[in-house]
Amino acid sequence: MNPGYPFRNVVLFAAVVSVTVAFSACGGDRAGNVKAEEKEAAEEKIAPLEHRYSKLVFQRMTADSQITTDYPTALSECESAAMAAVISKNLFGVVEKEKDGVKYNDALLVKGSVVNMRIVSGAARFWVGAMAGSSDMSVKLAFTDAATGTVVREKLLSSSNNPWGAAWTFGGSDRSLPADMGRIIGEYIAAITPAK
Repeated sequence: MNPGYPFRNVVLFAAVVSVTVAFSACGGDRAGNVKAEEKEAAEEKIAPLEHRYSKLVFQRMTADSQITTDYPTALSECESAAMAAVISKNLFGVVEKEKDGVKYNDALLVKGSVVNMRIVSGAARFWVGAMAGSSDMSVKLAFTDAATGTVVREKLLSSSNNPWGAAWTFGGSDRSLPADMGRIIGEYIAAITPAK
């Protein structure tokens, strides 16, 4: 019998225990935080608007020049996904993009402004995986009554992806973040629209 076997087994056992404790500590804490965040989000009551509008008009989404340079298609992807999400819910008689020179009456104007955005590049996700961090996006929304020009609601919506999930999908959730944010905007609009 080789005298090195007991020592090797003890070292192997200690390594397995330390890795298990490290992963369970990290995962357990994160899981607890996610549950707390989900509970807070679920408890948040979203009050509907006082007035129901027959038309929803999306004004051009804006962002600073650095964001539009770094992510040239992100704003249009977000707008298109938001419009599609609202149209699919059949909440308004008309959902359209704002047209120059048109005066809207019974309409709710939606203005989105991207205040923060980071999308992990495909190369970074390929080479360092989850260690490249999360992709995230924050959009400030302003809802204006077209007839009066009064801002009736403002909201900041944020979303970020799971870096481990993004690594597992080879950056798929990084690339889909603008469209995912558009769907989140659509859900928020549905939540604030008064019932018929």
